[in-house]
Amino acid sequence: MSWMETVSYLILVLCFSAVPWATRRAGWVLLAAGLGTSVVAIAAGIVAEARLYPLTDLLVAALAVCGGVLLGRLVPARFWPLAALMAVLAALDSVQVLAASSADRPVPYYYTMFLITSPWGSSAIGFADLLVVAAIAEHYRRRGAQYWLAAAPGAIGLVSAVALAGFVRGGIPLLPFVFAGLLLAELSGKLLGGLPEVVRDRPATD
Repeated sequence: MSWMETVSYLILVLCFSAVPWATRRAGWVLLAAGLGTSVVAIAAGIVAEARLYPLTDLLVAALAVCGGVLLGRLVPARFWPLAALMAVLAALDSVQVLAASSADRPVPYYYTMFLITSPWGSSAIGFADLLVVAAIAEHYRRRGAQYWLAAAPGAIGLVSAVALAGFVRGGIPLLPFVFAGLLLAELSGKLLGGLPEVVRDRPATD
């Protein structure tokens, strides 16, 4: 993977980590409507086998943004419930990547990945990875954390996965590395003051 691809991934992760601050006024109904609309549109596109890139990137982004913020609001604004959820998702992601590496059926690639095409090549990241990045950021926003702390798990996970990819053949699940980044971010937040001393569950639309 080239350094330009790595930078593209990192910028994407940092942007999705900023989503909760941009959508903090969005209500549950609006987010649920966005999630439902994107799911229906993606399902229809897959069934119709329609190649609609780059429109598919908008659908994937809408799914990740709405789903991620909703998930971040549903999980209690405490560290351990989020950590437990991330442990499960990391395990499922690992199983999925291992299964996909031996599967013969083609995957509806454009409807499950956010694809960036540039003169330096193409970069792609799964919608589930972006959804989880947004959910973690929403979790930390609700706890009154600073942006750098909300963005740290995704950024740490991405850089770690990219570093390991140079030594491993085949696909690498991203969420286990994001989980490790979450643990490091939580520890750093407590040591460096990125988290308030008293956990404050901010209203969903504050």
